[in-house]
Amino acid sequence: MPNAAEILIDTLVEWDVDVVFGLPGDGINGIMEALRTRQDRIRFIQVRHEESAAFMACAYAKWTGRLGVCLATSGPGGTHLLTGLYDAKLDQAPVLAITGMQFHDLIETFTQQDVDLTKVFNDVTIFNAHVADASHMENVASLACRSALSGHGVAHLSIANDVQEQELEDAERSKRNRPNHVPNRMVEGRRLPAEAELDTAAHILNDASKVAILVGRGALGARDELERTAELLTAPIAKALLGKPVLPDDHPYTTGGIGILGTLPSPRLRGYFAPRDRELVGTPLTMRRSGNERDLIDHAATLPLQPLQFGQYEGRRRVASSGWQYDYSQRRLLSPEPIPGWLAPLIEQVGAIGDPGSQRSRPRAGR
Repeated sequence: MPNAAEILIDTLVEWDVDVVFGLPGDGINGIMEALRTRQDRIRFIQVRHEESAAFMACAYAKWTGRLGVCLATSGPGGTHLLTGLYDAKLDQAPVLAITGMQFHDLIETFTQQDVDLTKVFNDVTIFNAHVADASHMENVASLACRSALSGHGVAHLSIANDVQEQELEDAERSKRNRPNHVPNRMVEGRRLPAEAELDTAAHILNDASKVAILVGRGALGARDELERTAELLTAPIAKALLGKPVLPDDHPYTTGGIGILGTLPSPRLRGYFAPRDRELVGTPLTMRRSGNERDLIDHAATLPLQPLQFGQYEGRRRVASSGWQYDYSQRRLLSPEPIPGWLAPLIEQVGAIGDPGSQRSRPRAGR
């Protein structure tokens, strides 16, 4: 029968995890052994500091869209993960943190490195559990993976040293805890706006004379559609931080990023719109004002982007105005006229927007 650590690593493999970042220590010997015996299926990358492991797991999650996993021992090993995990929390990256603990009967007895990491991690996580025994691990390992991926946040499992090596047959399973009742997979439905919301967005867009596009991570994986939309709308594209990979910075349609880490053309873009002109926005709107830019939204129809457990939204995709034409019978965009005169000064000044038919690159303004 597998032990708790082996159940955990096997669960990670089932959730398509192929790499774990961490630093070994006495508090996670059982997990390290499970990784060693499964190194043909899952790779362990050792770091020099636990903070690096958390940042690497976060970067891995952002880059691949898969679950990032980091590992640390008890006490200060676990607390060192926090900085990288807050990066994952604020950027909504799915990350699982695994930490060791003292022997189960020495917790809260002032033993060496006796830190209650479940309390420490409470603020940074959306799922946070102390594993009681091997039968408990069957349930919470899968729940931790699913929570991090579905909630776009940090999950944490804390496991006592001796519990890691406890065999499943030695665990005292309650009558209600049926074996293998938690599936190791996640099914996502198609999240589409209602027909009425699409019609509202179309009316708003039809009433406008100018349009710009602000993209966030909601546009990841939709580059072709974004480029086609920008071409049809003759619209410049600014990028929120999490939408930076959607288009390269030297793309002829983009003005670069927004905010304090952005490029100069993007905040200047707002000056080319009259007070009641509006923009097309596809972002969770996680940017903050930096003092050198104005709010990019005057009036918008809102479409939910990512529903949360309690019926709230972690972000909204806001769709606002443009001068495009909309075919209601076919529900498709009709190409507008060539680049309008109002956009010409922007092309000349910032060199960031090009003729959709032109392949000539232009110098970028501001980095």
